[in-house]
Amino acid sequence: MVDVPEPVKKCAAILKAAGSDTEKFAALFMVTKLVKGADCNAHSKKILFEAIGFKFLKKLLLSNDVPEDCPPLVYKSVALSVLSSFCSEPELATHPEMLANIPVFLEIVQQADDDDLDDNLIVISESYECLSNIAAHVPGQKALLEVGAVSKMSEIYSQQSFQTDEALNILVTLVNRFGPNAWGKDPKPFHALVSKIALDFETDHSERKFELCGILHALLSSCIKDIIYETSSDETWPISIYKGLTDVLTSKIGKTQRDPALKLASVMVDVLGIEWCFKDEEKPKQFFLLLVQLCSIEVRMQLEDRSFDQIMVNADLVTACFMVLELSIAYVATDTLELEQKEKQQLYTALKGAFTAVINVLSKVSTQPPKKHEVLGAKDKVFICAMVRVLGAWLAQETSAMKGAVLNLLPFMLALANETFYAYRARRLAEKNKSGASQLDSAMETEVDPLSHVDVLRLLLPAMCHLTVDEKSRKIMLEAKEEEVLYECLVYHWSIAHYVKPVVPKSERGKVKGPEPELEPKVLEEMKDSRTAMVSICNIFMNITVLEAKLVEESTLFATLLKFLFNNVPELKNSGENIVLHSNMAILGLLLLKQQSKRVKKNDFSICRFIQSTIRFLWDAYNVDESNDSTTLVVAMSYKKYWIELMELWFLGMQTMSAVLTLIPWISEFAIESGWAQVKCQPGAQPLLLFSRPAVTSPQDTLLDGTVEYRLLFLTLSLEAGARSQSIEDDELSYNGVYHPYVGTLRQRMNDHHFDSNHNNPDKPVALTAQTQNAMVLELCEPSPTLVDILCEQYHLTHGEALIATQTFLRHFRLCPDNEELSLDKWRLLLWTRALGEKYANLAGDVYRRWLQLRYHYLALSPEVLSLLAKLRSHYLLALITNGPSRAQWEKVHYLNLRCHFDLILVSGDLPWEKPHSAIFLEACHFLGVEPANCLMVGDKLETDVQGGMAAGLGGTVWIPLSSSVLPNLLQSDTHPTFTLKSVTDLPRILPSPVKPVVRTKSRDLQVFTSLVQNLNLLSLPDLDDCNSNSSHSSHCSTSSDGS
Repeated sequence: MVDVPEPVKKCAAILKAAGSDTEKFAALFMVTKLVKGADCNAHSKKILFEAIGFKFLKKLLLSNDVPEDCPPLVYKSVALSVLSSFCSEPELATHPEMLANIPVFLEIVQQADDDDLDDNLIVISESYECLSNIAAHVPGQKALLEVGAVSKMSEIYSQQSFQTDEALNILVTLVNRFGPNAWGKDPKPFHALVSKIALDFETDHSERKFELCGILHALLSSCIKDIIYETSSDETWPISIYKGLTDVLTSKIGKTQRDPALKLASVMVDVLGIEWCFKDEEKPKQFFLLLVQLCSIEVRMQLEDRSFDQIMVNADLVTACFMVLELSIAYVATDTLELEQKEKQQLYTALKGAFTAVINVLSKVSTQPPKKHEVLGAKDKVFICAMVRVLGAWLAQETSAMKGAVLNLLPFMLALANETFYAYRARRLAEKNKSGASQLDSAMETEVDPLSHVDVLRLLLPAMCHLTVDEKSRKIMLEAKEEEVLYECLVYHWSIAHYVKPVVPKSERGKVKGPEPELEPKVLEEMKDSRTAMVSICNIFMNITVLEAKLVEESTLFATLLKFLFNNVPELKNSGENIVLHSNMAILGLLLLKQQSKRVKKNDFSICRFIQSTIRFLWDAYNVDESNDSTTLVVAMSYKKYWIELMELWFLGMQTMSAVLTLIPWISEFAIESGWAQVKCQPGAQPLLLFSRPAVTSPQDTLLDGTVEYRLLFLTLSLEAGARSQSIEDDELSYNGVYHPYVGTLRQRMNDHHFDSNHNNPDKPVALTAQTQNAMVLELCEPSPTLVDILCEQYHLTHGEALIATQTFLRHFRLCPDNEELSLDKWRLLLWTRALGEKYANLAGDVYRRWLQLRYHYLALSPEVLSLLAKLRSHYLLALITNGPSRAQWEKVHYLNLRCHFDLILVSGDLPWEKPHSAIFLEACHFLGVEPANCLMVGDKLETDVQGGMAAGLGGTVWIPLSSSVLPNLLQSDTHPTFTLKSVTDLPRILPSPVKPVVRTKSRDLQVFTSLVQNLNLLSLPDLDDCNSNSSHSSHCSTSSDGS
């Protein structure tokens, strides 16, 4: 038993014996005289507090009946002095009576600016002290949240000026505890609060700037991200934080200052997306590249040459950097960011260094003895999951770097991913079955399994699409029985994506029903994410089905998967948000059915339903265009929105269905019943098969259908188009059978160039001309020979091996086509050697030569182009200006034999400028000896060619867009060309009639081609920008012979 000092006993007895409030009020002052600070331990404070009693203190707090000769706040001041003195003890701070007085404390601090601060100073300070002590404990935090303290503290900081830092500290404590649950659905208080703090952060140049970093980080980390993202466009705080962080990160600062800035930048990109990094209109890429560099460096500094315990000291900082790297990789993969050669190389080098450090740490963790794994704490496991997650984002785009280390690490990553999936699924199912617990109660519960909050397997699915294509990684996955876990994952996500309405009780059936209630946004978002996950899993299974045919044919698991598809594909409607998932599940089912055709039973009705549903997907994709030509098919409007994602699957489905009908003939009966093989017969006409692919006559026709001539014409005048064309051509070479979605940009390009013949009417359905057939057979026209065909026919690779090799080369070539230590030939040869693998490495030289031949075959000049250039050059001086690295661009000039068609060729890699800088255009004018006003610029890019020509003061500009899809850009742009032409062959129509033929001097010819001859002897560096339209962009300038 704790001894109680005598003075405490006496005071407690006097307080209890007080017969009136006046006596107790007087006894309070005796306590200050008799009890020394040394005697006031926790037990003594409790005795005194209980002797005073909450009832008496509450009277003092609420009483307004103050004697005339006393200050008006005297009673409140005394009560608050007592409360603030005692609530520093946890037991008293969380006492029910203390918590009941929270509304009184809040009312006092809310009125801080209403009266004279001199009178309120003590009262307000002591109220804040009480609130702060209460907020330091979990029961107090819950009580504060329940009475709306978050919104009130936000209002105080936003609108008041006295002691607002105390309000902000309490607010940060609450949001750190409750996260998004601390905020209401109305975002206005949040925006007002953050706007004020962000403005202080932007303008403050003292040490407080770095304190505000931490406060902003806490607030943004806790916000309801979807609501804030949707409502932040008109707010000022995003740009204020951007400016403040730019100021911090571009200054010479120490670690203690840099760390909170990086954490704040991380949460900003998490809430607002990586696009937030491009706020600076003059230098939009600068902050993004700086942030990625700093985060990559920080990851290396924190992970390299450190023990795991040392790493965990700054785990929060490293995790924040991981967030930036993950989102940056995803953004760069969209190809919307136009980077220069040097920027690409620096970005790739920085990322590779960071992920090398991540792999090394994970390798050490994965090889620890089991006993050491058992002592890892919850935070340790979560951090390991964060490393696996960010590595998965890297592997989704880059699978060649550090391949050996990744393969060694793969079993550990799969085991961890599977563990988190099972934990996550168990928690979600438990939450779904739990009833009666409020959201707040759930937030207060103690976490049992830290791995249950992040499904690492879900995040690894994109990377696994790549990994299943590689033979070694696929073997590791199959040895780990990963396909079994993926099947469970598919079934789980199906339970979310396929929403089933609750069963209506019998008592409610037959009654008049109101409108169906809308699903909550959170539920809709979960359904969308699960559909995306299922698409990835389907692609993984497609890869395995194609590349491991024998395994799939004999596997019981894949038979179970096929049964799952038979039963569930018919449940999906072939429209709206389900159409992409429907197509993936249907085509996977067809591929499995083809491999397991021997197991099929004719009396299995589920197969019939599946076939009918799949046929419906294929059938509904096209309609006959009755309004124009009954022999023309158009993509259905319901498919057009998703056609980029559906097109390849549609053709693959057609091919596979044809094979299935051959292997299982009785299924054709259902095809006929479904109307799929119907024909339309007209008097005197041949039967029309509705689903034949259009016949082709040349590789170019396969590539671009009716737009081939136009594109090749422009390639002659635009090396940028050559680079862009190459990316299209390369994808076409690997077109036969695309089994995973990460040959991604092919879909948009093929949609733009192969099918869209309605250039002048983008709202009209996409047209596809049907071919007349003499028999009612399902037949797909064979595409023109591609590199995949050549590898199969001439070098005897299997189709799967040829496809993988081609796609691997193209992916790695586009990711890093630049290697300063090797020549173009050596670098490409090395890439082909890696892509072909050990089995076919000896073929790399021959394959590279065939690929190079095909590349420049597609870029060759057409007769029409040669004729046009000859006519133009007889009356005009011609110049070619191209952005890009010197040696790579000159290689194109050399192979395409362009130098004989132009008087001047300028490559930005040889000069200190690039388009749209006016200097490069003026330099061309100087070389040609003409005035800028007498020059006409011809190009396909508004932002470089037209804008640069206008900036240089050229006499006119001509825009020839490569695709009708970019025409809307003209309406939205401030840059307006003098002319817009559909084809480069229309150019002579707008040119002035020349007075006399142009006269070329020998000195000018020598001047023009000196740098060309020099550069042709230095060809070695591959152009990093072969796939970048901006950095490989060129334009054509012409002048009349007499300068008019």
